[in-house]
Order: sequence, then C-alpha cells, then structure tokens
Amino acid sequence: MDVATSERYRALTDRQKVFVTAYLASGNAVKAVREAYRCKSDQTARVMTYQLLQHPRVADCIAELKGKTERDIQIEGLRRDLWKCRPGGYERARFLSMYLQLTGLLKPPTEAELRPDRQAKSRAKASKITPANPLDRVPADATPLADKNGIVRGYKTADGKFVQLADVEAL
Repeated sequence: MDVATSERYRALTDRQKVFVTAYLASGNAVKAVREAYRCKSDQTARVMTYQLLQHPRVADCIAELKGKTERDIQIEGLRRDLWKCRPGGYERARFLSMYLQLTGLLKPPTEAELRPDRQAKSRAKASKITPANPLDRVPADATPLADKNGIVRGYKTADGKFVQLADVEAL
C-alpha cells in the first residue's frame, strides 16, 4: 500500500506520520520516535514508543502499510479493545462476540435473535399483577404499624411484641 493513498495515514498527526514513515523505513521504533519527537532520555523514547504502537490509528496505519487485510486490521483493533474492557462487562461481551464472528469461531446472530418477538413482550406487560393488601400480612389480633407514607411496616401483637414485616415491593 502506498503512503500517499492511505486514508489511515492521512488521519494521523504530522509527528505520527513522521514516526510511521521512519518506523517502516528502519524497523526500529525507538529510533523512529527520536526522529519524530524530542525525547530527552532513552526511557522517555521507550515509553513513547509503547504508547504510539498502542495508539489505534497509528497501529492500524502501520498494519495497513505492512500489507495486512482490512479483516486482520479489524481483528487486531478488537483485540486491543478487549484488553481495555472490564472483565464481565457488557462492552467486553460485545467486543468478544464481534471478535469471534470475525475469526469465524462463532456464527453471527440471526435477525430473530437480534430482535426478539415484540408481541411476547407486550403480552407480558399486559398481564398486571394486583398487589396484595398489606393488612393481609397482619394477624387478626394484632395492631398494624404504618410509616408516615401509610405503608404497613410491621405490627404489634396482643402480647405487646413488635414484629417487623419484610419489605416487599409491588410489581
């Protein structure tokens, strides 16, 4: 791939462009960083090298200019994104699903799987559950105790004992 025709190359900053061209010419990333940026020490150059090679636009541009296919570039991007996501999170699950689909290890979901039957949802919403009368939870010989909102939170038995009811929310 030619540098002049690459959209990814044109999207880079001027210094990133210098880094990419120097890196592709020499193969030495630390030397390329020293050409593109003013680094005062070798440690700074190594850190900047790592940061630049991890930068999504720079990494994708280098991969494209090295001749990788668009599919391979997308797979590498998904790998980077997977490492950044919180384990067990929704984002990680989505990226993992896309990664497995691109690598051919998982078949893509069908349209029916992506959009569950909306009628089943509307039927579930239509069946309303009537909340139980809170006084049904209080024995006949006890005195109900309600909070300032009128919600029965417990009762006092005939023996004078206080009983607290569990908080049950109506659906």
